[in-house]
Amino acid sequence: MEKGELKELFKKYDSMLRYEQLHRGEVEPAEQTINLEITEEEYEFIVDQYLKNDNISFAICTAKQSFEKHPFSCDALIQLCDIYITDNQIDIAEKLLLKYMDSFELTPAIALSLSRISVRKGDLEHAKELYSKALELESDPSSLCDSFHGLAVDCLEKRYFNEALSLLDKAFDLNMKWCIRNGHQISDEELFGYYINYAHAYDGLENFDKAIEYLNKALDIDSFDDGIWTLIAEEYIKTDNPKKAQEALEYAFSLNKDNFQALLNLGIINLSLNNLDAAVENFTALSDSDPKNPLGMLMLATAHIAKGESSKAEFLYHKVLAIDPQNKEALNGLEFLENQKENNKGEEHIETEDN
Repeated sequence: MEKGELKELFKKYDSMLRYEQLHRGEVEPAEQTINLEITEEEYEFIVDQYLKNDNISFAICTAKQSFEKHPFSCDALIQLCDIYITDNQIDIAEKLLLKYMDSFELTPAIALSLSRISVRKGDLEHAKELYSKALELESDPSSLCDSFHGLAVDCLEKRYFNEALSLLDKAFDLNMKWCIRNGHQISDEELFGYYINYAHAYDGLENFDKAIEYLNKALDIDSFDDGIWTLIAEEYIKTDNPKKAQEALEYAFSLNKDNFQALLNLGIINLSLNNLDAAVENFTALSDSDPKNPLGMLMLATAHIAKGESSKAEFLYHKVLAIDPQNKEALNGLEFLENQKENNKGEEHIETEDN
């Protein structure tokens, strides 16, 4: 849908909402308030736009309206329930699905949504039974590729990494079959999603080299994604390759100066490599980017201690306590510095007596 068409669709949706508010007596009559019916497909598109912008509350509200206006539509039901499941409102989703099944037979889409709920509830065996049933019921299993990909993501969130890999393989295979059947080519956006999720699964299984392999595949599609460079740096850290991690983080930060995680990890690596001036620079920038977040100041204090600059560290610990008086790291840091002072005094006293 073109940008102009999208704008017109949202104007139409807004007009419909105002018309309904008018008839409920919630707004004053307006000269141009008209009743424009929204089709099921248009509702679905609007919901997808809200989801793309991470506006889950608006997505749920619109999906509910869609299902209320199309109460016999399995597609409208599934869209609403999938959003509820993603938002961890699984009891509401399950109640809706089971109520629908009182009047209609089990469909592949409903079986897969119930499978997602079983994963979220920790019942992996029941989930397997349900998604196997979905494959049996569907005349064209390749059409279920997106649902299986979503199920794999649910498994990742529940840390069922082996099952996630199996489902990713299944989803990818179904996706390729769907593309062949319909004369399409799998898009870079779809491949990117698969590669990231494969990387997460292999990371969970502590196969860090394999995770790096898939993150590199993602970078082949979008080499300017600073988030992926940050992720691959974390994998390099886990494979004890700090130099590679450092290079990746420096590039990530060059792409996005607001990448808090990249800056934090870069400072930690420089600290571990004894690049203390660089670590101080990283943590200073981190602290300046979010002055009310104690983490930057705590890390900067650690770097100053490593450089032997105790007074600077002490000043930073007091700044943290001004924001968070019960901060344990700052309190422990001050205690450490106080003990360090006492030890130094003791050593000086011994030296004086020896002389």
